Amino acid sequence: MPKEIPWHELTEEEKVVVEYFVAFKSVGEIIALQELRRKGIKRPTLVLDSLVKKGIIRHGEGCYSLAKEYRV
Repeated sequence: MPKEIPWHELTEEEKVVVEYFVAFKSVGEIIALQELRRKGIKRPTLVLDSLVKKGIIRHGEGCYSLAKEYRV
């Protein structure tokens, strides 16, 4: 059973980013940054870093992904 994402603790931009990763699970770093900018995230690296610190997103070699405990 996946862990519940703490939506109430997230900023509006963080919610957009988490929804993106719920849909796509794992995305290359360059593509993720481009697509998140298109979604209106002005500083995607800062938002991603915040979510990495919160343990919701993982940053691997050249990619970002939704942490396994939140995957369905």
